[in-house]
Amino acid sequence: MSVLVNDRKNRLRVNVQAVLLVGALALAEQSVVLPVIVKHFSDSNTIVGIFASLLRGGAIIMQLYAAFNVRNEGLVLPRMLNVFKVRFISWFSIGIVMLLFGVSHPVQTLFLFSVGLFTFSFAAGFGAIYYQELMGKLFTPQYRGKLVADQQIFAGLLSIISVIGVSGYILETFEAPYSFAYIFLISSLVMGIGFLYFAPMKEMQKTNTDKSQKSFTSFIVSALKFVKTDKQLRIQIIGRFLSYAFMLMLPFIILQAKDKYHLSGSEIAILAAIQMLGAMVGNYFWGKLSFRGNDKAIALISFFINILGFTVLLFYQEMPAFYGIFFIMGASIDGSRLAFNNSLLSLAPEEHRPAYVAINNNITALGLFLSIPGGIILDKFGFTVLNIIAILLLIAGFFVSLKLKRNCRNFQEIMVKAPK
Repeated sequence: MSVLVNDRKNRLRVNVQAVLLVGALALAEQSVVLPVIVKHFSDSNTIVGIFASLLRGGAIIMQLYAAFNVRNEGLVLPRMLNVFKVRFISWFSIGIVMLLFGVSHPVQTLFLFSVGLFTFSFAAGFGAIYYQELMGKLFTPQYRGKLVADQQIFAGLLSIISVIGVSGYILETFEAPYSFAYIFLISSLVMGIGFLYFAPMKEMQKTNTDKSQKSFTSFIVSALKFVKTDKQLRIQIIGRFLSYAFMLMLPFIILQAKDKYHLSGSEIAILAAIQMLGAMVGNYFWGKLSFRGNDKAIALISFFINILGFTVLLFYQEMPAFYGIFFIMGASIDGSRLAFNNSLLSLAPEEHRPAYVAINNNITALGLFLSIPGGIILDKFGFTVLNIIAILLLIAGFFVSLKLKRNCRNFQEIMVKAPK
């Protein structure tokens, strides 16, 4: 085993970059602040849903191509750094566009906003493959699960500070769209600091590569064969897709609360902070469970608490319910992400890891676009019908995830090799 596996300096660089990235994105929090920004420029819930999907869903489009190109690469860090550059420029440019054109040209601003979000997310599609390759290469599964949970705890803490101390202040102090511009400009600078700290990371050469596919077409065919032959991968894909059922509701919960209670900027920031607090509390428990190899339990608990929260919201829409649902969603979103990502990296053979990650992400990330039909359902049938559909999909996901294996494929071997 390489001396770089579970290296403390690499762990620190990964953690700092991840924490600062999440803290930066929290300033324009995608489930609370982002819908409010989009709603300023458009009254359509469908448009809100499209923008929520742009930020999350653009990342999947090029993942198979990225995986094909990186499958035989011994080092992926240089590619990762190029992704960071594109993401910083696109995020920073959104703030500039809103600052210069947001008042005089709102339609054009909305269009350029969408271009910036798509570019930011599109670049993340490449970054996801490179980042997962680094995580799979540099850290053992139990160590990785604890590391990710720690990341998310500290990221949650910084996010609460960011959204209350910065976003809340900006939204209250400056008029829109200038307040939105300042949020993107400040968050891009925080993001950039994390990227710079990550850059000197050390990576060992990968030796087990897959040279069997000479063309992109044969690579896709091979990746699809993994889905056909690996039952656990199929269960993983279906379960992860259904875990995204919260996306049907996510952008519209804050709008429901805002319309009903006429929330101020600081009150919106508090709801975002409550979601992040839920993520912090949840990650404390997710880290312990993942360290014991029980990612399956994390997935099931995440489904259950989401179902519980949405069910309460179905019958009770007072402010305590909105506080509760944001807390629960913070915990469940991070729980599902940790559980399914870690189990996938444990499941995938090293030589096929990019293909496993890419085919899983390309199929499951269709769930990231559920906010678009969510907006259409909300406009046509109302909030209650949308809520019921989301609950039914989450229940289906819970039962599918019961078929996940408790431990990764080589968990007993990993427990022996991993540091105490």
